[in-house]
Amino acid sequence: MRHTAEVHPAGLDEDGFIAREGDLTRVPEAFRPVVQAAKTDILPRWRDRLSAAPTDASLCALSRGVGRRLTRTGFTLVMPRWGGWTSDLAESAAVFGRYYPARADQMNTAAAIGRTPTADRAILSMLIDDLGP
Repeated sequence: MRHTAEVHPAGLDEDGFIAREGDLTRVPEAFRPVVQAAKTDILPRWRDRLSAAPTDASLCALSRGVGRRLTRTGFTLVMPRWGGWTSDLAESAAVFGRYYPARADQMNTAAAIGRTPTADRAILSMLIDDLGP
């Protein structure tokens, strides 16, 4: 029997393969348009800004925004299951990490950079190109 497009409780996609934790089919239906918009609107702009950033100051400004936005977006995805609200980036990252432990370290990095920006292009690339999607 062929699986439907929905992810099964075992976390399999429609072809029976393990669905990646960031797979759009694992995102609650109400949030799918938001995630898709981020993939097509926000992430390409961040990539462009990263490649064009001429100074450490511009990289720090970008990293602060990327860290805060990713942390808040990730928290928003798990907030209904958690049943609470916080504006604290560290707590938001910790809550997210409970539901997506494989991404906990990356989300903690995003939260830390949201508070203490970095000019490290490799960290920004990881956040934009790996955690972001």
